[in-house]
Amino acid sequence: VYSALSISNTICVHKFFHVDDPVLVQNTNAVFAHMSLAVWPGLAMYIYTVTTTSQIQFKRASADSCRRNKTVDEYKEYFDHLGSMQTLHIPIFASGYNQMPPQEWKHVVSRIGRRLGIRNGDYLWESGIGAGVFLAALSSGFSNVTLGGADTSNLVNLARERFKDERTAIYVSDIRNLSAVPHRLLATFDKAVAFSVFQYLPSTEDAASAANAMVAMTKPGGRLFIGNVYDQSSKNVSENLLPCSSGHLYLPKSFWHTWSTQNRRVQKLSIIQDRDLWADREEWGGVGRSDLWGYSNIFFSIRYSVFADIL
Repeated sequence: VYSALSISNTICVHKFFHVDDPVLVQNTNAVFAHMSLAVWPGLAMYIYTVTTTSQIQFKRASADSCRRNKTVDEYKEYFDHLGSMQTLHIPIFASGYNQMPPQEWKHVVSRIGRRLGIRNGDYLWESGIGAGVFLAALSSGFSNVTLGGADTSNLVNLARERFKDERTAIYVSDIRNLSAVPHRLLATFDKAVAFSVFQYLPSTEDAASAANAMVAMTKPGGRLFIGNVYDQSSKNVSENLLPCSSGHLYLPKSFWHTWSTQNRRVQKLSIIQDRDLWADREEWGGVGRSDLWGYSNIFFSIRYSVFADIL
């Protein structure tokens, strides 16, 4: 039964979402919890299946095990698991966005590209590049772009594979200092971005260090984007909705104003709630979306994004 449901789900993902992204989460001898979609003629129903397997498993901690702060090493171990197998096609676009069809994902990410003012020939840097899915969507449609990024997990192997035919330099490095990145690359990128990354840092001091490292990679006149930041003012709501987020770093918006005054290269700081960044009435025919890809506005309300000009 489990095999049939898995096959059905795989067919649905490929057939309707055209997904071909080889990312798998593995954890030996753990419980595989998966929502499978079984499609029959004229009937669709969701079936929740729980089974144990020693070969292919999805690491999903229970709510109880999530309710504690994790160390950087524990997060690295988790993302190393994500990058350890490349045989099952599971769309992992970013934290929480794995249900979005690729075409809609590219559309909403293009909104960030427009705000950043990305142009042909730009140099784009991503801290916490992971498997490169966000940077791929962000740079899509532009020619002669040079890409760079860093991550501590072995997801960088997938990013290198994704960008192997492009002008790209990807490093295994801690984003808090980017110590493994050659000095010659400092201040050479037109835009520096990070998406759904800062919640995995241990402290506000680490967040400031990571943001400063991004500024250091950006050339004068460039722009910076830090997306999907968990809002301190919405922590209670977030933890009720997403139990595992209790271990995340929540940053008040005032943190960024303080940080920007301490880094003299940062100018024109703007903070935008995710619901305003992603769900624009005009872009959706004047109707206004209460949800995107099944994501309700309540999820948008718990996170925000940061833009800044760099001197």
